[in-house]
Amino acid sequence: MKLIKNGLVALCFALPLISIGGSALAQTGDPGRTAERLGGRIEAGREVAADSDIDWGRAVAVLDTPYDRVVQAVREYADYRHFLPFFTASRVVSSRGSSAIVYMEASVLHGTTTLWANMRMRVRDQNGEGTVVEGRMADGNMADFRARWEVQPIDDGRRSLLTLRVLIDPDLPLPNSICSNENASTARRTIRALRRRLVTTPSA
Repeated sequence: MKLIKNGLVALCFALPLISIGGSALAQTGDPGRTAERLGGRIEAGREVAADSDIDWGRAVAVLDTPYDRVVQAVREYADYRHFLPFFTASRVVSSRGSSAIVYMEASVLHGTTTLWANMRMRVRDQNGEGTVVEGRMADGNMADFRARWEVQPIDDGRRSLLTLRVLIDPDLPLPNSICSNENASTARRTIRALRRRLVTTPSA
């Protein structure tokens, strides 16, 4: 069981991007007030999914990085393998306008298992209130894989409020509660990794 759980943690951290229904931005209320409440903390937890026995993982944090730079980083799909542990491949298969098909691959269970997915990604501007990057597994060897990035400008775009929702069902013999808890952990770790990436990598 410990080996399987470690593999799930690897998977969850390795493949952090993909979809949730709806078009509205996250229920964070006013982004400025949320930023004031959070300070430097990353807030993470679980949310019930209406169409799954596994809960969404959700994390939200303030990034001291300009809004445009955060949006750019979230849309750089091919770069995920460079800064997310366990990510062995990420490449754009095709793109058209704001939509793309992205191939993602992770090595889990100490390199004995490869998990992969072709993700349908799309980007939506929320009428000046922020940007949503979301997608959903089109095919792959997992039961389910979805996530959603939401970026909102703070302080006239000088900082950003970032929310990530993720739901991963790796189709492994694990209790739903473990998968749900790992989704929450994945959301937190992914935002932490992106925050570190933005601090250490200069903008183009």
